[in-house]
Amino acid sequence: MGLATASLKADFQFSQGKRDALLVMHSPRMEYFPPSAVLEQLYHVPALADMYLVTSVFTCPAFSLYLSDKSGEKISLALIASAPIIPPVAPLGPNASFSTGIDWWTDASRGILRKGASKEGEYAFTPLYGLKKRGGWIKKIFRNGDQKQRGRSSEEEPWVDVDAPWEPLDEDGEEDPIDVDGSSCPDTFD
Repeated sequence: MGLATASLKADFQFSQGKRDALLVMHSPRMEYFPPSAVLEQLYHVPALADMYLVTSVFTCPAFSLYLSDKSGEKISLALIASAPIIPPVAPLGPNASFSTGIDWWTDASRGILRKGASKEGEYAFTPLYGLKKRGGWIKKIFRNGDQKQRGRSSEEEPWVDVDAPWEPLDEDGEEDPIDVDGSSCPDTFD
């Protein structure tokens, strides 16, 4: 069993002078909270007020994640069936157990490669997920010494995407300072 019998084969060309990323999932499955049924009810749970909630996940039995360097590399990637693994001292009979599975093959040699494959075909990997936080926080407004509470308006989303905990990244993966007013951002402040 080899490349000739691969269930997935592809070549990928990455840009020269630029970092690129590739995620391949075998038989992905998405699971999520239905927005109108569950998420609306969870919005009113006080214990979740300052917490993040995983609202959706992609699971799969095999994945490959590749981050290229800036060389403009072309890589080949294949998902191949692995041969059965039979324990050497196990008797073959009606209760004999052995496992077959899948595995990744690639000729990538320069970038960063992470891969995984469940030998039993279980949905064991979660390479992508959605993370949300409560939107429309209740705000207290003080006017003339009176305290009023204002909740979210009907058009606001109850759950909003969580911002990444880092600044935008440049091509080298370093944080790129945000240019708010059109002037360049200093690296240090006097």
